[in-house]
Amino acid sequence: MPHLGSKLTPHTIAIGLSSLILLALSIAILMLESRVQNAFTNDSRQYPGSSMAEFMFVPLNPSNIDAGPTVVKFAVGACSLLVSLLGIAWPVMHWSRACGKANIVYVGMLGSAVCIAAVTNIAASIGFTVYLFTSEAQGRLPKLFSQWGKQSFTQEFYLCKAVPSVFPDTNALYGFPACERSRTGRYLMLVICCVSALLAGLSLLQAHRDGVFAVFVKARLRRGPDMEQGRPGRANNDKLPQPPAMAHMPSEPGLSKPRVLQNMSPEKSQHRTSLYGFYGKS
Repeated sequence: MPHLGSKLTPHTIAIGLSSLILLALSIAILMLESRVQNAFTNDSRQYPGSSMAEFMFVPLNPSNIDAGPTVVKFAVGACSLLVSLLGIAWPVMHWSRACGKANIVYVGMLGSAVCIAAVTNIAASIGFTVYLFTSEAQGRLPKLFSQWGKQSFTQEFYLCKAVPSVFPDTNALYGFPACERSRTGRYLMLVICCVSALLAGLSLLQAHRDGVFAVFVKARLRRGPDMEQGRPGRANNDKLPQPPAMAHMPSEPGLSKPRVLQNMSPEKSQHRTSLYGFYGKS
């Protein structure tokens, strides 16, 4: 297994290229959706064949627009932009590490961030793409124009189905192909999902080769489950200083047996006093 922060390899270069593609896609979808918003102006056009007395006008920015799919496109574009920048920075950090300019800890932290961000982005992109295509497939246009206000429309449905049913030449109405740009943004979501999945897979594989996951597992085992409670972990119990075992005290000749007073001669005992002798004499 190569050490963390090794030099650039074809695998790390593939991560950088995938990140560049994802960066271009995220910028494209953000620009497309920003341009589409210019079609929704506070203006209206008279319904063809109606008179002023009937007061039938087609609003260009109706109040019953469902903004959910539009918010989803902006969210996926912004998240993909962030993930792509992290993915570009990771190979750069690998190269800096090979040149001795980057810390190995920072390379590992960036690799973990790229993996987490890429996996989260692909999960969110897939979920949002399913929601987006489902919302567009459920769109229905009422038969009567007077019923338009009772039903909500997505921006793409309103630009591509509702307004063209009244004004066939929508490009002249909006001044640019609003429907095509909105629809292109939706299909770009599929491409973003594919590139995000590729980037997530490459990032996880590179993190495994760098030993990023092994570092975290070893740190967790070294830390131990009891550290959060203020107690040393089980793995550290063997490393704690233990009190030395009681050494066997060698027996001294003078301490092995209690000293017993030997019988002293009467001459020597005269100079000693004892309670027994005192009470015996009395």
